[in-house]
Amino acid sequence: MNIFIMNKSDLVEVLYEQQKKRGISKAAIKDFLESMTDQMAYMLKRYKKISHPALGVLQVKKRTKRLARNPRTGDMIEVEEKKHVVFRPSTRVKQKINES
Repeated sequence: MNIFIMNKSDLVEVLYEQQKKRGISKAAIKDFLESMTDQMAYMLKRYKKISHPALGVLQVKKRTKRLARNPRTGDMIEVEEKKHVVFRPSTRVKQKINES
């Protein structure tokens, strides 16, 4: 199984290669991605859910307070309640992933 981790500069490069014929600069793409990320974080914080029919749903969920074991010491510790983001892909994305 091949694993490729795409970081922000990789994504900027891919998008630039797709859009350079339109005259869009790497700086503009980078600014757009940063703005989009900031806006998505704001929307998730405020509304708890973002839905895009072609992409899927991003939703804030809570992890309840729980006991866990510290792997280094073996001691039981209390992990505080916290929020995390869950992504549920759309049917279209699932189909694209499963294409041969």
